Amino acid sequence: MVLRRPLLPAVLALVLALAVVGCGDDDGDEGDGGTITTSVTTTAPADTDTDTGSTSPSTDDPGTATTDEAPGTATTVPAFDGDEEAKSAEPDGTGTAQLVAARVGQQPVATRFVLEFDGEVRPGYEVRWVDGPITEDGSGDPVDLEGEAFLQVLVQPATGFDLDAGVPTYDGPTRLAGPTGGAVTEAVRTGDFEALLTWVLGAEERVPFTVSTLGSPSRLVIDLQDG
Repeated sequence: MVLRRPLLPAVLALVLALAVVGCGDDDGDEGDGGTITTSVTTTAPADTDTDTGSTSPSTDDPGTATTDEAPGTATTVPAFDGDEEAKSAEPDGTGTAQLVAARVGQQPVATRFVLEFDGEVRPGYEVRWVDGPITEDGSGDPVDLEGEAFLQVLVQPATGFDLDAGVPTYDGPTRLAGPTGGAVTEAVRTGDFEALLTWVLGAEERVPFTVSTLGSPSRLVIDLQDG
């Protein structure tokens, strides 16, 4: 009988190999049953929707940029280029401008006063700092106006009353409060007589200002630099 001894090492090798494979399977069955879950976290881009948390540009804005921008971007505040000198202009168009609205608002570097008129006629104006006390046109009665400095706004030909229809075109308040911390403390209408419309703006001190006109509708825009 011939013994074939070389087969024994081969059998032993096979048994050892099976044992190694079995150990590997035992390791993979621990924990989650051998399934590996990969968690991926994504970051949404910054919200650039300017209608969310931003300030829309004013309709009275002759070119001031919006100050609120998307997160992570720089904000550019426009420089104020006014001065304290008197400013005036001749009317643009024919007829008497009829006042329909008056308002005071806050801009990035200035307080804005606006007179809005019906149609496209742009009346002439003269805007200048004046000394107090302030009085009403015609009657000469004193006007109580908050502030230590006074910016007089003369607009002509303009009125807040329609003589043909016999009704006012402006029925809003004749005294407007300025924004908290702004250059204007208060705005008061002091006259509306023979197509001469007068408003006076109170301020704590004389500051640089600018005057501009806009169309569609016609508006007179006055900006006073904030401190």
